[in-house]
Amino acid sequence: MGILKLKGVKSYSSEKDIEFDFSKAVTLIYGQNGSGKSTISGYFYRPEDIDYKDCRFEADADLKFIVFNQDYIDATFNNKTLQPGIFTLSQDNGKIQDEINNNKDKIKEYGNEIKKLNENVEDNQEMQNVSSMIVRRKCLTALLH
Repeated sequence: MGILKLKGVKSYSSEKDIEFDFSKAVTLIYGQNGSGKSTISGYFYRPEDIDYKDCRFEADADLKFIVFNQDYIDATFNNKTLQPGIFTLSQDNGKIQDEINNNKDKIKEYGNEIKKLNENVEDNQEMQNVSSMIVRRKCLTALLH
């Protein structure tokens, strides 16, 4: 399947590659605190990260990695602006909330525009009523004289 080569990242040597064999379809990574588990999962979660510039994964096939680590949890569920323990359901929720807020602002603006238009319609109806009354009076005056 593939070989992960870590070099110069966190607790791994900057002098030589440390190789991990990922030749099985499923790999479970476990160990004591500080043994490098998060560094390995971090590579698979974000291999483009600058911390992993000297690391690489060599595989004989195009593989898809599913990583469930603290970085994934932080990016996907935690919303730092809310109280601790409150979480959102996706990374896009912030974007969606911004869009909702923008739409609320637009609705408020449209409501103000509608109010102004209704006022104009009322003014126009009042002017039409006054004009109609003036025309009637002039017609009545012309008929009576």
